[in-house]
Amino acid sequence: MQDLKLLRDSAAIKALGHPLRLKLLEELIREAASVQQLADRMREVHAKLFYHVKELEKNGLIEVVGEQQVNGITERFYRATARTFYLGQAVGRFSPAEQTVVSAVHSDLLRQRREQELRINHRAVAHELVCHALQVKPGARVVLEGASHQAELLEAMLLECRLAGAEGFLRLMNTSQIRQMLLELSPEQLATAPPFTTFLYSHTDLWVSLDAVTTTAAFADLDPAKVQAIMEGELKAYTQGPKRFAAVEIGYPTPERALELGMDYALMYDTFWRAISTPVTELACRGRELAAQLQAADHIRIASGADAELELRLKDGADVEINSGQLDYSRVSAERLSDLTLPGGQILFRPQPRSLNGQLFIPRYLHRGTEVQNIRLKFAQGELVAWEAEAGQETLRSLLEMVGNRVAVGKLGLGFNPNVPNLTGYKLLDPVAQNALGVMLVDPMVAEPLDLALPFWLYAENTILDFKEGGDV
Repeated sequence: MQDLKLLRDSAAIKALGHPLRLKLLEELIREAASVQQLADRMREVHAKLFYHVKELEKNGLIEVVGEQQVNGITERFYRATARTFYLGQAVGRFSPAEQTVVSAVHSDLLRQRREQELRINHRAVAHELVCHALQVKPGARVVLEGASHQAELLEAMLLECRLAGAEGFLRLMNTSQIRQMLLELSPEQLATAPPFTTFLYSHTDLWVSLDAVTTTAAFADLDPAKVQAIMEGELKAYTQGPKRFAAVEIGYPTPERALELGMDYALMYDTFWRAISTPVTELACRGRELAAQLQAADHIRIASGADAELELRLKDGADVEINSGQLDYSRVSAERLSDLTLPGGQILFRPQPRSLNGQLFIPRYLHRGTEVQNIRLKFAQGELVAWEAEAGQETLRSLLEMVGNRVAVGKLGLGFNPNVPNLTGYKLLDPVAQNALGVMLVDPMVAEPLDLALPFWLYAENTILDFKEGGDV
């Protein structure tokens, strides 16, 4: 069943001109039913409803979803083909394209869903982000970066910045814009630090980016040298001049990202808004509890799905980092590309060198449109000694080779945001998913791994931590 269906065919629109068919469609949007069940429920004659059901089916408004034998007769069960139908066929000089109509209606439906069903107001979220999560101070210079489909939240945050006595600057960036630059500019142009971006990096206190790249697959067919060049140009702009601003990334999902991950966008959308609305105080309390358990533990056993289990030691009074969704300005550094990712709800800690042993199961990992499935990683004394994957082996091999000749676990993360119950495959929701274990893979020969590069993380779900105070595991 689709979330939304646009009816352009005149016969389909005409089919809904009968009030009884509208009532049938409403019933079949709620749940699947047979004609006999509909007749009993609506107190109508079976033969009469059968005719109207067949008209709805013929025009693609409902479909058969099951059959069963009742007294030798095959009884079919029907269901609506969408949760919401948009009736309309634009006429005139400025008739919008079908996808434009679908996108506009979809946006309105999702906004209504967020405000009425989830009871989440974007202005309230913007206030929480600006005043409590980011703690924007009077006089601060804030860059807010995102795409046009994220404008509602960006504009609300812009207003909240002004109310807090700060000044915000809105910078629009989207997938199609980046793709067009990659197509039309030369590698030399792309690798040059953009002057105004360089200026912004040098004169900004806080840089907030909503995840604007809707799908990594959008760049899969482009020249890899150009992709590398545009990253080099951005890094040059970042490294020139003072870089003491805080960088924040917010994982605002998109329909394209959901399609790429094979996930229902409405579910992904709901998950994001619930997660980003989780109070900072609630996450901070849970984070402190986990930190206390980690710091008191000498050994940890981590069990996950598919008979996978890791064992590791922690240093006495282990140093842990809590992402409660609140920016810690004392941790802002010149070397890190992101000082905070949102939604919050993750704790990070390092295993004692050479102490980690066992194996980890990763259900899936997506890289530039290629999915790696059912990964098994085997570790001995902290280093990766064997691996396998059911699909996407070459992609995983190339990623591991990028890490280094030797691969070790540099850091572990545990998600605890109660409003992200499962892994989604989305890089900015998975780290905070409840009981999701993240492993950061690094080259053990590099003292400070990948200063300005994004680290390589993999996530396992449904993990259980067993804390041990002293003694052997």
